[in-house]
Amino acid sequence: MQSYRKSLLLFAAFLLIFLAIVAYAADLRRPYWHDERSFVETIRHFGEGINLDTILHYEQPSTPLSFILYSFWGRLVGFEIHHLRLFSLLVALTTFLLAHRWLFAVFENGRLAFWAAVFLVAHPYMIGLSLFVYTDMLAIGFLIASCLAIHRSSPMFLWVSVSCALLCRQYSAFFWLAALVFYLLRWRANLHDNSRSMFAAVVFSALPMLALFLLWGGPSPDNSNRYLYVDEGIAFHPNFLILYVALLFVYLLPLCLLRLRELYGDARTIVIALVASGLYWVFPVRPSPYVAEQGIDVVGFFHRFLRLMFGDSVLVHVVFSVAFCFGVPIVWYCARDSYQKIRKAQFDLPLFLNLSILAFLVIMPFSYQEWEKYLMPLVPLATARILLLGYSGNRATG
Repeated sequence: MQSYRKSLLLFAAFLLIFLAIVAYAADLRRPYWHDERSFVETIRHFGEGINLDTILHYEQPSTPLSFILYSFWGRLVGFEIHHLRLFSLLVALTTFLLAHRWLFAVFENGRLAFWAAVFLVAHPYMIGLSLFVYTDMLAIGFLIASCLAIHRSSPMFLWVSVSCALLCRQYSAFFWLAALVFYLLRWRANLHDNSRSMFAAVVFSALPMLALFLLWGGPSPDNSNRYLYVDEGIAFHPNFLILYVALLFVYLLPLCLLRLRELYGDARTIVIALVASGLYWVFPVRPSPYVAEQGIDVVGFFHRFLRLMFGDSVLVHVVFSVAFCFGVPIVWYCARDSYQKIRKAQFDLPLFLNLSILAFLVIMPFSYQEWEKYLMPLVPLATARILLLGYSGNRATG
């Protein structure tokens, strides 16, 4: 407990200073940043009153809880952009403190929990999500709360936190799917714990979102944007899968280097990665048709950086293909480790994290568009999973 308190105090001090610097450097009163304007307009729309018509027709594709929470804040302090950004900072502060608490529970090591949490805070995308008015950080916060619920084996906590995550972002379904499989396996193994109650909590956590789907007549509100992309139907996009596998390596690079031997030390894994890397040239990274129609020719920060470095040359794809090659061993490890753990009836935290990574890669290619930012809800879970490779400092049980 003393180790946790010391780690928490150091991290809280770092976090407050870091967020203060970010807020000062970025300027809370600066003009809207990219999609912020549309989000703020939706928040103000909810601020005028929440009724059935608002829930049915608001002009966003994602579920409404984030906009509702921002609108409550706006009613208290005002809907000016700098006031709403203060709420983003408050959400980020809460989310990262929760992340530190969960990471300490995972590793039982104050130093490792501190540096893992610092990695999350200083992540390029997390910095923007901590300040600007986006819906992602609330979803990430509820997913980390869900991880704490799993650690504490609390069905009620799990039901509330997963429900809220799904009501912030439909993409949180990857976590729901992983938890569903995880607790189904534990329940079928007749473990003498509350796995059946946890499984039921996961099942029922999807009901609020499903009720919205029934109300909307689909997975998003009935608005003008829906007919641009959602009603085109659900299809699997292999190039989306290629992108997210590559991003696992790109955005977790420092951690991959720390666990180089565990991820890349097996000759068979290297051969599988080299063979699989050929898939990139069949399904290269490119913006979805919906995004391309808006004149956007990149899928995020890393893609934009490569375009600045190499222009519209083949070198952009060479870098992505190399990243994909190094991302494949991460996925291969998770798949192989999951198979071995299930065979041995070893239903622990690393298995759940494996399933989360695999579920993300199963669900996200069915989206109507791909963005590097969409990887962020997975980053805390993938961070813990990679750091657990070869780590023997705790029991790492679920």
